[in-house]
Amino acid sequence: MKIQVCAKHISGTGGQEGFLKRLCAFLVSRGHTVDITTTEADEINGTTVTRVPTPWRATRSMRDWAMARAVASELQHQTYDVSLGGQKTWGCNVIRPGGGVEAEYWDLRLSDRYGWPPLRLLAQAASIKRRFDLDAERRGYCSPELRYVIANSHLVRECLLRRYPTLQDKIHVVYNGANLERFSAENDETSRAATHQALGLDPACCTAIFAAHNFRLKGLAQAIQAVALAQQQSSKQSLQLIVVGGDRPARMRKLAHRLGIGPAVRFVGGVADPRPYYAASDVLLFPSFYDPCANVTFEALASGIPVISTKRNGASEVISDGNEGWTVEHPDCIEAMASHLRALQDSARLADMKAAARELAVKHTTTSKLTEIESILEAASRLH
Repeated sequence: MKIQVCAKHISGTGGQEGFLKRLCAFLVSRGHTVDITTTEADEINGTTVTRVPTPWRATRSMRDWAMARAVASELQHQTYDVSLGGQKTWGCNVIRPGGGVEAEYWDLRLSDRYGWPPLRLLAQAASIKRRFDLDAERRGYCSPELRYVIANSHLVRECLLRRYPTLQDKIHVVYNGANLERFSAENDETSRAATHQALGLDPACCTAIFAAHNFRLKGLAQAIQAVALAQQQSSKQSLQLIVVGGDRPARMRKLAHRLGIGPAVRFVGGVADPRPYYAASDVLLFPSFYDPCANVTFEALASGIPVISTKRNGASEVISDGNEGWTVEHPDCIEAMASHLRALQDSARLADMKAAARELAVKHTTTSKLTEIESILEAASRLH
């Protein structure tokens, strides 16, 4: 097939961008011709990139929309068997909204910022960027060219159907998947001990890891509260937390100290390679308020550690409670998360759950997910 990939940009280390780069490389390896239309792209061997100029006159509020319009305009001059669009693109045969549903994101963002409902409604009506973002999304899903939508979780599928019920028969759910080549379950005790020593932690303790750049949205405060409660209810000092992420830690440090677990929490900042920290951990504690399909979930599973997350993280849909981890209803379910953390202090149970986590990752490899997407693109090309 000749596949046209359209996106605002395919560069950097973001989750959506990284997935699109892996997908393009995979499609090339499968013998397809891949042309990319975007404003900015990293080099991907075997692809041809058409870079459209960034609309310099566009204000910040409408920049994403203007870039999408420029990409859509260029798409009309391309020849292809099937076109694939990323977040906030239109005119494509297949769309994969890796960041979820724009309307859901805006609702959550404004709810977090404005607690008083009337003020929230006023801010919603006044936001020019929100209007442009929602228009870009609507244009994509209402385009006559659209054949399929690839949602990366059932959470995203349900959100899409609430906003766009006509997509009922077009949505396919394909999770992000686990990169087994990069993340390994080989938890070398020497490496674990070295990381703990470098952080000043006890390698004999049950160690949780939290990994995200947006501490508030991903529920770090709730994670710290859960660790503190589990520690209070435990007869021994046996829980500690590693926090990986580039957000500002000052407020969270104060919270940890106020709850009496300051010495047991380590903030390591943003890191290029999280693998040593997964190797040093026993469980991913990730009480996110909203994640279409958090990559850290699959990274942890591939690293052989169970996951405690929420139903607002689409990736948690693959987890069976008590086997590869647990899924709580909401980030504020502190007692439930604390109970699960205490359960992992049983070394035999922890070993079983670690093995189950890796087995689950093997069932959801990145390669298998990319193959599913290839099949969807092939089906869409036959309808084009």
